[in-house]
Amino acid sequence: MEDLLRSIPAAASSPYALAAYAMATIVFLFAGTRLRMAKLLAARIETLPQAERRRALEIAADTILPTQISPEQWIRLRRLQWTFMLLAAILLAAVAVIVIALLNPVSKVESELSGLNRAARATQDRLQKVDEGLKQKVDQSTERIVGTVQDAALASLETMFPLAVRIDRDVDGTIMHLDGSPRQRVVSYDNNLKPMTLHWGDRFHYFVFSERGSVPAPSASVLLEIVANGNVTRLPLVLDPFTEHELRIPGSSPHDIDAFLVNVTGLSGISLKITVYSADRERGRQQFREALMNTTLSSAARRTYREVKSDGARLRASPESAGLVLRSLRVGTYVRVTNEESGWCHIRLPEGREGWVKCDLLGDIT
Repeated sequence: MEDLLRSIPAAASSPYALAAYAMATIVFLFAGTRLRMAKLLAARIETLPQAERRRALEIAADTILPTQISPEQWIRLRRLQWTFMLLAAILLAAVAVIVIALLNPVSKVESELSGLNRAARATQDRLQKVDEGLKQKVDQSTERIVGTVQDAALASLETMFPLAVRIDRDVDGTIMHLDGSPRQRVVSYDNNLKPMTLHWGDRFHYFVFSERGSVPAPSASVLLEIVANGNVTRLPLVLDPFTEHELRIPGSSPHDIDAFLVNVTGLSGISLKITVYSADRERGRQQFREALMNTTLSSAARRTYREVKSDGARLRASPESAGLVLRSLRVGTYVRVTNEESGWCHIRLPEGREGWVKCDLLGDIT
């Protein structure tokens, strides 16, 4: 035993030991690289929707996952496997030193040390290059997976959007108390008492109730005043207590419409519970923008869509200034460019409508 212990220092620096170190290093680096890849996959998989994880992992790992285990369980099993291999590499080096100490004299070990040192350094350099190459491949594969998942999510959102915007939705609401003031701005309870904005085509639904049980005189008059792009329109309201009525907001402008109550006869003690329903495409496009920018799809959206930079840009049926105007586009609208021709861009709006617009009126999403 004493001879063995005295031989271990020399054996540990012998060429054979260095060869064992090199083999153990290869196993260690290989297992470490695989373990690192498993950690990267685990981190990236957590950012994906649950339904996409199995498919994404199968693509990244180039394998078919057993149906009885989840993607997270598969990654944990692989991490245990590569951790065991790391420990095995360390044990391999220790066993090799003991065997060399038993089989090789000290003088022979020292004579071969110099050459194997050089070989070990060369091997380590090659393994480092392999490690860098594997890391680059993992990063590229992960980017492709994330890009594929994001494109699929955008496609699903575009498919659902045209259906969603065709349904009238409760988009705003408030209660207005008539206090005798000649003109009151309609504010939004749903938007922290900020001024309420309407869009043409909105259904302005209101319920009339009396705070003190009073009944307005027949001559009482209250008008809904709407202001759109400088144009003023006044619509009469029915004031019978405890009845509900509805107006359709007229117009064709894509701009926001400001709303006021004009109390012609100074009426007080009457309140209106107002609910706004809308299937307006412009509201839907704003919600579409918010859905993209407030999620992990924002980077993919900036890569896929362009933004209308000029308010009132014309969407035309053909790529020419004389082309039939299909509609006006509001600044900030997101569009997908599908073709370009002589300075004109063929675009598709979120709800599916297509047409041509001058390319210089579009820009990158800010």
